[in-house]
Amino acid sequence: GALERARRYSPITHVTAAAPPMLIMHGNADKTVPFSQADRLAKALREAGAKNVTLMIFDASGHEMFNSHMAVTRPAMMGFFDSTIGKE
Repeated sequence: GALERARRYSPITHVTAAAPPMLIMHGNADKTVPFSQADRLAKALREAGAKNVTLMIFDASGHEMFNSHMAVTRPAMMGFFDSTIGKE
C-alpha cells in the first residue's frame, strides 16, 4: 500500500556506510517537510558510518530557505560539489 511505498522511497531506508557525500540543507521552521526528517537522515547516515555528511540548519526558515538564504546556500552547494564530484 501507500505506507509501504513511502517507506521504500524514503532516503532513510537506503542509508549505508557507503552513502555518497551528503549536503543536507533545511529550515527548522519548515511546514512542508518537517525539519526532524533532515535531522533523522543526517543522524542515521552518521550512525551508519557514512563519511561525509553535512547538515546545514537555517534557523526560523521554512521550505523556501534555499532561495531566501541564497547568499549562503549557493556558495555552500558549489563548494560541496567542487570538493566532492570526481573526488570519491
